[in-house]
Amino acid sequence: MLTRTHYDYSKVAPEHKDIHARLENWGAWSRACTSALGSVHPMFRQYRSAQHWERGHVPDKGDPTDALVVERGLSGMRIDLKRVLAWAYIRCDSPRKFAETLDTDAGGLWHLLQAARTEAAARLTK
Repeated sequence: MLTRTHYDYSKVAPEHKDIHARLENWGAWSRACTSALGSVHPMFRQYRSAQHWERGHVPDKGDPTDALVVERGLSGMRIDLKRVLAWAYIRCDSPRKFAETLDTDAGGLWHLLQAARTEAAARLTK
């Protein structure tokens, strides 16, 4: 009987809680920058939510300054670890397909994600 081990990529180890919050902010900032640069279908570029038009609505954009610090701090990491962080916090697509692009399996991807968070935490300690 074939059994598969399930890996929860969204589970964050207690020692990674702080870096996870900063990486989530970086991911949200990166997605916002990407969509502003034109990855949105032209038909929807001018779309704004209903709340956008309400008086006094200020969208929560996180901390762009910290996102830039994270971006610069991650620039010196190994390319596979940077790709794993971009997958986990920006793209968020299929783990199986992404693991195949790295020539690894689900367990290897999970271990790479933990290693990437650990290295990011070491590089970005304040």
